[in-house]
Amino acid sequence: MSYFAIIIFTSLLFGHVCYSDEETKFPSCPLYSDIYPCTCYWDTDLNQPDLDCRNIVNLNELIAIFQTAFFPEKRFWRIRLSGAQLGDLPEDLFNDVQFDEVRMNNCNITSVHPEAFRSSKPNMDTMELYSNLLTDDSFPWSTLGEYLRLWRVHLHHNLFTRFPVLTSLAIEDINLWETPISTFSGVSFEGAPNLRIIDVNPNIIGFAEDSFISLQNLEELHLNNNQLGDLEEGQIVLNSPNFKYLYLNNNSISDIHPNAITGVTSTRLKLFLEDNLLTTVKEEVFLPLMSRMLDGWGELDLEGNPLVCDCEMYWLLSNATLLSNIRSGSCNGTELADVDISAWNCSLT
Repeated sequence: MSYFAIIIFTSLLFGHVCYSDEETKFPSCPLYSDIYPCTCYWDTDLNQPDLDCRNIVNLNELIAIFQTAFFPEKRFWRIRLSGAQLGDLPEDLFNDVQFDEVRMNNCNITSVHPEAFRSSKPNMDTMELYSNLLTDDSFPWSTLGEYLRLWRVHLHHNLFTRFPVLTSLAIEDINLWETPISTFSGVSFEGAPNLRIIDVNPNIIGFAEDSFISLQNLEELHLNNNQLGDLEEGQIVLNSPNFKYLYLNNNSISDIHPNAITGVTSTRLKLFLEDNLLTTVKEEVFLPLMSRMLDGWGELDLEGNPLVCDCEMYWLLSNATLLSNIRSGSCNGTELADVDISAWNCSLT
């Protein structure tokens, strides 16, 4: 079998072709020597090239590649960088080459020019710039709506202090966890009606009760590891028939108002309340929520709360159907499903 035949066989077996010299490279990849230390791979599933630049050291090295190398294929699946010292990303960083996914993480990026990814605006679907040094004024939030297919934006572990006013019909997933952001409001999301996933922590201390009312497609709300404290009436008002995941774990919650969480209509609710300060599971609070968990899919997680099993929890501990939806939770080391209530003298009212 010839060397070229071996390369083709390997590509069929593993789903991509990588090249190490000009003789064996895939025709749609640039010359190896022109883009070094980047490497071009061919993904046969997506039928697109993939550019791995995780050995790039600095911005000048990256810019030189896109200014001098010949790219036979102008549209790539993704570009990946990590650990480089990039600083300020300039206009037209990739020249006329476009990427569906841009992943530039832990690269000491301090600012992004509004037209840094101009060539990728028609088709980019994923923007990952996490673990960088971006601030409220150094990232071009107002341009996100110009990316017609950009549905995933992950900018966590940056230095943002204000939740942005999102304006994009494409964005579905926004991740801003591990940032100094402390609050947000409905204005933050009104311009992004197709949001499905919101993830922000660990400094949220509160937010307007109408924050999520415009989000009719919301499925996941990640508010874990924040500083919310007790949940007051009208704290979380939902308006999505598809809502499924509510993460409130590790928020120093000791009490929840019966109308703190409203608008849940899905029967697949998963409510995560681990590592809070709850001492009981009040019927007026949790029965309406657990009624949205009765198709065998929903769950309530209470692990890590100092629960006291007494008559106030009899409504739950005596109901095998409801208990089956408890993912975890215990009283003095005994799982809720295993608490012996046979000798209790309690009555359901």
